[in-house]
Amino acid sequence: MQSDPLSQRTANRKVLVTLAAGKYLQLLEMSRITFISYAKKWDYDFVEVTESWDKSRPYAWTKLLVIRDLLDKYDFVFYVDSDALILRDDIDIATIHHTDLAWPVGPVNGRLCPSAGVMAIRSSEFSKMLFDLAYRQTDLIYNGWWEQAALMRILQYEDPRDHEKHWSEFNLDKLQIEITELDSSWNSTIQEFAGDPIIRHFAGDPFHLKLLLMAEYILARISPHMSTKLTDKERLNANTHYLNGRNEIFKLQVTWQDKVRSAMRRAWSKIGKTARYKYK
Repeated sequence: MQSDPLSQRTANRKVLVTLAAGKYLQLLEMSRITFISYAKKWDYDFVEVTESWDKSRPYAWTKLLVIRDLLDKYDFVFYVDSDALILRDDIDIATIHHTDLAWPVGPVNGRLCPSAGVMAIRSSEFSKMLFDLAYRQTDLIYNGWWEQAALMRILQYEDPRDHEKHWSEFNLDKLQIEITELDSSWNSTIQEFAGDPIIRHFAGDPFHLKLLLMAEYILARISPHMSTKLTDKERLNANTHYLNGRNEIFKLQVTWQDKVRSAMRRAWSKIGKTARYKYK
């Protein structure tokens, strides 16, 4: 369903939310299956947002606005990126932490770095303040990490990208917010893979590889811990996305091979024209 900024508070206390736009809507067709299953299992409302709430900024910033809006309507907000699948529904994330924010933290370039692709937020004075302050970091609007860079700055995490300014340069007061740092089972990626993940996040993968792998999980490898059963339409959509992803990857591979062969032919052509390689 499409969410709009509203002031009314809902009767349900928990919500699972995701964002998708453009080609990521194809990924949402698959991640939605697992999100709805998880939401039903643990009595969450489910919200998906597919339009920008601030067209003056890159779409990623809408995440902060949506979560901040939902914190006024729900006691607990569970955010998951649309390029992720929930593979296990045997654990309700709301029961494993009682802090203002929980998000996965793992090593990046030798430093511990959080991921804003999976977040569980309890509605509180401090969590609302966090998202308000993060949205005000206007110098990061076009930063490559967008809203994650803003959240990391406010929470005083070191940015593993050496070219970024350190949070201490901004004279920020320490926000009195309690944080739970989740392990990789809540954000299993190609960089930090978990053996039996709750969430498999395809962050960092090329888009067509995301498409292929997510479809493969949906069709053949979805965890036995999930109660998800595919409808005929969902299976057909997943199969279509799998074939499209595979075909695009094959095209890219062929294009790359053609470029390599062309470059080698040019190189050998130049060598053949060099005098020292000519025989009498």
